[in-house]
Amino acid sequence: MTAASGASAALGGFLTQRGACDTLVLTTGQTAHPNQTPNWLATLRPGTRVAIYMGLGVAGDIARAVMDTGHAKHIQIDIVANAQARDEIIASCTPDRLVSTLAAHGISNPAILFLTWPAFADGSVRAAAR
Repeated sequence: MTAASGASAALGGFLTQRGACDTLVLTTGQTAHPNQTPNWLATLRPGTRVAIYMGLGVAGDIARAVMDTGHAKHIQIDIVANAQARDEIIASCTPDRLVSTLAAHGISNPAILFLTWPAFADGSVRAAAR
């Protein structure tokens, strides 16, 4: 939790934000079993931010999983490497640009990926997003 808080502060924001993101999920990008993936995708919906620890090694899988949902246009990805350190790197992208953004910025671990699907301004959820 401390790393996610520090990374979110580096972004100049909060882990949650009233009216945009009221749910925070902390998860890992990998499990102890090489052929299994964490079930974080089921939690990604409007008003949710998913903080993925240890996700750089499976960034391509993460991007594909989000794009396969059909909702990638709603998802913003913020990346914070070395949060609160002198060599901190911050980048943002869409799911289809995740791998190339990591490469372009030379991002390596330790890093946290924040996948955010903001709620709509009026707090509503479109039927397609359910």
